[in-house]
Amino acid sequence: MNTSGTELDPKWNESRYILFTGAPGSRWSGVANSIYGSEDFDTSDQSSDRSYNHNKSQLHSGSYFDPRMEFPLSKSSFDLPFAPDAEGYRLIKSHTLATKLNSYRRYRIVLVYRNDYECWRWWNEAGGFNIKYPNYSWYMNQKNMFAQIQLQNSGIMKFIYNQKDNIKEVKDNISLLDALGMSTIGVEFVEEYEKKDVKVYIYEPTL
Repeated sequence: MNTSGTELDPKWNESRYILFTGAPGSRWSGVANSIYGSEDFDTSDQSSDRSYNHNKSQLHSGSYFDPRMEFPLSKSSFDLPFAPDAEGYRLIKSHTLATKLNSYRRYRIVLVYRNDYECWRWWNEAGGFNIKYPNYSWYMNQKNMFAQIQLQNSGIMKFIYNQKDNIKEVKDNISLLDALGMSTIGVEFVEEYEKKDVKVYIYEPTL
């Protein structure tokens, strides 16, 4: 697959990026990790400094785009963590995207949902404010974290309802890659999202 160069069609500016959102504790990073094995991804943003493990399992991998995190959520920042000459689709992960989804309707978006309390509980179990990457200081305290989880989950559900004709629910990582039109070569396992207590949806923009 060739995903670089000016010979690509004009829509490539949006189609190269797959936006990804879920509230803290929604297990959204696990969903992202379940598809990263595809040979179609540009994973040049991944490094030891951009990872976080919990109980010997990798939770976070690659760059994040949010307030006080390494990169801001802005279109001009999307390429910053990636190698300039790297090929492949680029995954743009942001929690706060959940409250700004209408501004990004030209992009494909993966949305991960889990109920508010279970998000908050798992986020704390996984490290809470002591998570080493990314930086969660913008959320300030537990009360505000729970409030932001509620806002982000609400934003996701409202967007799914309002864009229901462009939304598809997927049950596992293979189905997600198929819906994205990406190769499953390199993916070594099938992860069923219901077993992780999460709902995963994909939004496809109308061209």
